Amino acid sequence: MLYKEEMIEEKDPFSDWPRAFYEERDPKKREALVLEKIKSLEREEKNAENTLEEKRIEEYRLLLLRNRHPLLEEKREESGGFFRNDNPCLDKYMFAWMSILISGRTGIYFWNKKSKKKELKELLEIFDFPEEKKRYENQIEQKEEVKYTGETDRNAQTTEKESLQDFCKVAEWKAFASFWIETCVEDKSYSSTVFGLLRMKDESLAKKMAQDIADALYFIPRSLELLEVAEPLRKVLVDCYCKSIFQGEKYWKEIVGEE
Repeated sequence: MLYKEEMIEEKDPFSDWPRAFYEERDPKKREALVLEKIKSLEREEKNAENTLEEKRIEEYRLLLLRNRHPLLEEKREESGGFFRNDNPCLDKYMFAWMSILISGRTGIYFWNKKSKKKELKELLEIFDFPEEKKRYENQIEQKEEVKYTGETDRNAQTTEKESLQDFCKVAEWKAFASFWIETCVEDKSYSSTVFGLLRMKDESLAKKMAQDIADALYFIPRSLELLEVAEPLRKVLVDCYCKSIFQGEKYWKEIVGEE
């Protein structure tokens, strides 16, 4: 079995929020869930201050979802073309992911390296990276100061809010990573050979996915001197891959040459 075994239980999506939101794959249903959550918070009367902050986080979660699936906010035409009512929402993360692989694999040479680097940087920016690591370090220092001196920095509340927003961004990356892995495993055009007639062996499929992650977020960025820029997203994809795929860590290390 390629996937690691995991028990699946049906339950109220709001009993373990926001896990259900990130596990849902249909963008329309995800939007409906977070909108319902926001409405429930608006009806709350107790702990008004805390509820207001929760509502802001959910609104930010909704914003990230709509940034990833811009068609959720657009009015679709009743017929014809890309905007048909039954057409799935465009996934900008998937678009960026596939574009990185296509662009990088077409070849990087001294005469196109500058333009390729610019293109890769723009594609990575679609993922809306959290702020630099220094902010997390500052937050840790602030917490230690509170712990030992009882004093707080005047910017502590702002930092905590920004940290929660960054958490939402990374959570959306994890949702994308899980969606991509599931698609690779289930889609016949990806997981088979000989024009879809023969399914790959589990090991071959697992290594193919590891190679795609390595190309998109390790080898291509490294050749364009953007390895550090891609690092946060790479860590999320690799972590999700290793947790989801049987012997995933082993295959990843084989692909990138780690011992």
